[in-house]
Amino acid sequence: MINLQTRKVAKIPEAMRQKLARFAPNPLRDAFDKSEHKLKLPNLELPAEIEGPVQVARRSDVDMNGHINNVTYLAWALETVPREVYYNYELEQMEIDYKAECHSGDAIECLGSSIKEDTNGTGIRRYANYFAER
Repeated sequence: MINLQTRKVAKIPEAMRQKLARFAPNPLRDAFDKSEHKLKLPNLELPAEIEGPVQVARRSDVDMNGHINNVTYLAWALETVPREVYYNYELEQMEIDYKAECHSGDAIECLGSSIKEDTNGTGIRRYANYFAER
């Protein structure tokens, strides 16, 4: 839910929660393990390891709230993933952290870097993508 005055995500009012509760699974379940809810991507160190193509937000990318659609952000991020990774690995999870609004006509540059961490033998590689208005 979006607060139209502040343009920020708003909590669903309790009265509305109660009306919608009948559509929720019983018992409630989380999409992600609770230990993963508050993970934070590290800040990008510049210069970026990866620079994706500059993208221009189109009117067709905008949702009914006037924001760029989530699928568009995902597509921009995937354009930044190195070819070798894109074709040889499977995307398992995506997390988007919205820092600022993007509007139709904005030119966006996607920067990325591999996250250096111990994979505990899993071989899983993580990439962080960052969008910056040009």
